[in-house]
Amino acid sequence: MNHMNSIFSVLDIEEDIENVKTTSNPLRKARKKLKEIYNIQEKLEKGEKIDDVQIEKIQFRFKWEKIVNPNFKEPEFQTKKQKEDQEKKRLRKKMEKEKMERKELERKERKEMKERKERKERNERNERNEKERNERNERNEKERNERNERKIRENKKSTLEIEIIREYNNEYNTLQDHKKTYRKLILKYHPDKNYNNDVSLKASQIINNIYNDVNNGLSITF
Repeated sequence: MNHMNSIFSVLDIEEDIENVKTTSNPLRKARKKLKEIYNIQEKLEKGEKIDDVQIEKIQFRFKWEKIVNPNFKEPEFQTKKQKEDQEKKRLRKKMEKEKMERKELERKERKEMKERKERKERNERNERNEKERNERNERNEKERNERNERKIRENKKSTLEIEIIREYNNEYNTLQDHKKTYRKLILKYHPDKNYNNDVSLKASQIINNIYNDVNNGLSITF
């Protein structure tokens, strides 16, 4: 009996739709049918029981929707296989996205590691350069100090040499003899009489050089 009622209900609904298309106000009829279908759906959502006729009415909802809205597109119902394929596709996209994110993360990590390594090498290079620069500055300072010390010693030597030459000339003007002048000064600055200090040794060397120059006919200048 229920089966027969279901068949008649479907025929009645199709007939209603045809009648709506031919009536003078089909939209009113379609809206009325849709309102009735929406009420049935609300009952379903609330968990209330509905009969077979109401179920059949719900199945024709999209036909009434097209009458109300000619641009209405009936949704496509997916089969189980389509749903599985769609889920696989979604999972595949998700995996590809995660893979891309992992690759991007790995790329960033490699970039950071490379930057850290370059920064470390740059710091080490700067430290080496700074150390070499400091060592070079120290060497230059040391060499400069040594040159200054040599200049000071040379200046001292030059001053001593000038004094000896001046003293030799003064003695020669008095004695008028180079041999006597040489003997007098060499005895005066002899290392044995001056405890072998550096000044007496250098003075004796200067006096010998002066006497040799005189014997070779060279003039004494300062």
